[in-house]
Amino acid sequence: MVPGIERVNALAPRGPLVIGMINLGGIGFFLSSIHAFTGMEFDRIAAILVLSWLPGLLIGAFVKYRSDFAVRFCLAFSVYIAIVLCLLFGGATIITSAEFFGFGNQKWWLLAAYQIGIILSVMIGFLLQVQRMGSLDSLAWGNRVDLDKYTAKPDIYAIKNTRSLFAVTSIATVSISLCFLIFTGSRDNAIYIAAPLLIIGFIYVCGKHIGPQLSDLYQLRQYEKQTGRRFINADYEKIQELRRTFFLSRWLMKDYRPAAKQ
Repeated sequence: MVPGIERVNALAPRGPLVIGMINLGGIGFFLSSIHAFTGMEFDRIAAILVLSWLPGLLIGAFVKYRSDFAVRFCLAFSVYIAIVLCLLFGGATIITSAEFFGFGNQKWWLLAAYQIGIILSVMIGFLLQVQRMGSLDSLAWGNRVDLDKYTAKPDIYAIKNTRSLFAVTSIATVSISLCFLIFTGSRDNAIYIAAPLLIIGFIYVCGKHIGPQLSDLYQLRQYEKQTGRRFINADYEKIQELRRTFFLSRWLMKDYRPAAKQ
């Protein structure tokens, strides 16, 4: 739900690079796939890719130095990541597949059908999680929030779920073949395997992980609005201590203090 120090330590030091590449792969790849089949010159496609990379770089810098990793930020960041991955694993794949299969004039209908599938998958996962968790004073929330201290406990389960990580990594690896096919025009059999895997795989991820994640964060955000108080990440001080060791942290992070000497 909210990341602990282990996950922040894995992401934050390389935040601008990682999120910049995610933005490049999602928004940049989606927009370039639209224009790649219209005869647009490569330098213009390259400009689209660069312009899509820059916002990701800025978001990554914010994550690295300024974010509090609390409920409101995690909810907004989860929506952002879901949209970007949706554009990569479905949007660009649909457009590319339609062009290669000879259905280019129907690609927008196919894209609309895919988006409906994504929305339904997220909604099902969202609603099932609401039913599963119940109200915030139920036992199911005991390992997620502390209502007395108003802290959100780090989500340790996402770190141990290696099977899900393997599945997502496998889907991302397959997308490399699609990038190759778009910019080389090669029509080998990879696309017939990659396209269904990307589409079906991401719809599964939406229902299994993204929907429940958004459900938990949304419920906590609504509780914050009702009470007028905000949950704090239980590992926030550890995260701040980690940030103090980053290059440029003196000028970019909030509440800067020199790193404690060991």
